[in-house]
Amino acid sequence: VVCSALYFLIVRKKIREAGELNRKYSAKMIKAIQQAMGGIKEVKTMGREAYFAGVYKDAGTEFVERRRKYHILAAIPGRLIETVCMGSILGVIAYKIHVGENLAAVVPSLSAFAVAAVRLLPRANAINTHINGITYNMPSLRAIYEDLTESDRLEAERLKDIEQRRRNPKAKEKDGNIRIENISFTYPETEK
Repeated sequence: VVCSALYFLIVRKKIREAGELNRKYSAKMIKAIQQAMGGIKEVKTMGREAYFAGVYKDAGTEFVERRRKYHILAAIPGRLIETVCMGSILGVIAYKIHVGENLAAVVPSLSAFAVAAVRLLPRANAINTHINGITYNMPSLRAIYEDLTESDRLEAERLKDIEQRRRNPKAKEKDGNIRIENISFTYPETEK
């Protein structure tokens, strides 16, 4: 528990940052695919395949790099706990030898601790893995939550507006006209 707590105090921020960057680059990859596929005729006509492939490749490279760093960070607690457990057992044995105690009396209790450690380590590693996963995916979960909250708020406003119009049908409606002026568009990094 102490090893895990220290690890998470030190590394939690890095895992969260990796998760946030992972979400950002994953979104860029999906956006590139959606834009390319949504406007496939325009992309083909204007020869912009390389641009969208480049955007996807750059975002994909960053995405993979963040995942790699996350997996390295996620593997640390298991190895750390195993090292501390086995080092502690060896340290106790070394101390007992140093003070001249009879090892025959100490070995059965140390063996019990070693067996317990071997049985508990996989569970401790699983707990650490799940905590890492939650921390890493929290930025994505937070973004989804914010989108859902905003959607609920907009729906409540829409229903409130409908209810007000139902109660007061003579209220002036908006004119419904849309006017667009001075609009232009260029693809990124081009003059066209």
